[in-house]
Amino acid sequence: MKKIIIAAALLAASSAGAYAQAEKTIACTTPGFERQCEQIRREWAERDRSSMRQFQMQQEKEAAQQRQIDVEMRRMHEAEARTQVEARKPRNRLQRAYWLYMYARGCHQARQGYVVVWLNDVQLERARNSIKAIEQGVVQEDPSIDPTEEWKRVTEIQPTGVWEHECPRMFNELLALAPSTPMKKDF
Repeated sequence: MKKIIIAAALLAASSAGAYAQAEKTIACTTPGFERQCEQIRREWAERDRSSMRQFQMQQEKEAAQQRQIDVEMRRMHEAEARTQVEARKPRNRLQRAYWLYMYARGCHQARQGYVVVWLNDVQLERARNSIKAIEQGVVQEDPSIDPTEEWKRVTEIQPTGVWEHECPRMFNELLALAPSTPMKKDF
């Protein structure tokens, strides 16, 4: 009976996180139960050590997973940085601008003759002016680039269809690629 009471007291103490305190306060003073009391204390101490090892193993596993995630994130950032470097090259900028212009022109042509249009005539003219400015800037930056040859390359991968919700985004991206011109005083 006392063995059960001692075990229950140790269980309550260990679950409350106070096993060490319980070990000091529970005394086995009844003759003949000292050995059993010590056995129960050893068992609970082993359970505590086992729980601590499991907790440490779980923490190590989570730390390893976090390191793996960090490595993957670093790889993704490096790949994105390389992609951005490639995108800034003159030839790639010109090809992207040509593709965006083709998309904008497709948006204009898709709804030509309708009351509701995806890109109106004024916007298409702005797109033309932007593509001319981009082309001139790229050729000045790298005279080895042949705009006619680049246009031919892009026409091979030109967009085959256009979507209404994409038209404004593509148009705005094209305008953003164009070099900014200082505003002229018009008054």
